Amino acid sequence: MKLRWKIYCFIIIFQTVGFPFSLLILKTPSSIVELISWIFIVIGASGLYLYVFKKNIGQGLFWRYFLFLFVIWDIFHLLIWEPFLMGVAYPPAAWFYTIALFGFLIPQYIALHRLSKQTIGRLPT
Repeated sequence: MKLRWKIYCFIIIFQTVGFPFSLLILKTPSSIVELISWIFIVIGASGLYLYVFKKNIGQGLFWRYFLFLFVIWDIFHLLIWEPFLMGVAYPPAAWFYTIALFGFLIPQYIALHRLSKQTIGRLPT
């Protein structure tokens, strides 16, 4: 089980590092929304890392509020902002990608939830 969490963590970290480069390669117009997304991705990946490798940084209350904001931001960004940019031409394949991405992020949400339940110095083994 621990190996799966570590593999998942490194995939998320790879995504975190690759996100700014993908914006450059795809020539996506940079906006404040993309910057906010990247900040959420970095903090979320950090929380996942803390959970997987049992590091003692942060308060549970912070991670509880962050998780709530992270999920709300993902819903806004993926279900409202992206379709708004594409207009009525938002392709069905993009909706499939959005649903698949939410499915891929569920373990990260679970890890952040578990991290929010922990207090400093009392991480489960």
